[in-house]
Amino acid sequence: MRRFEELVARAVATVPARFREHLERVMVIAEERAPRRVRRELELEPDEDLYGYYEGVPEIERGVEDVAPMPDRIYVYRAPLVEDFGDDEDTLVDEIRKTVLHEIGHHFGLEEPDMDLLEE
Repeated sequence: MRRFEELVARAVATVPARFREHLERVMVIAEERAPRRVRRELELEPDEDLYGYYEGVPEIERGVEDVAPMPDRIYVYRAPLVEDFGDDEDTLVDEIRKTVLHEIGHHFGLEEPDMDLLEE
């Protein structure tokens, strides 16, 4: 897991600065797999896996006076990413980066169809 955390840090360092500056208020956490509560919440089938997950209140939903009780979190799940992309470290880092960008999109309040905007 320590090596995967290093790869996550490497991937986060490649996120464009305009997005990375928002990560100061977001914890990026590496975990083995999505926990059951997340899988239930997302109604995942047993054969479906998840690369990442955003937990928090999207910025678009926050008021000026809102204070989050805990920092927002982006979880990056090691096992499915390594299973799908682990043969090449550079590819794995790129997929971690895409996962982090996707979850940053949720932090901004973007819906799934709009996520491609982050890659532009």
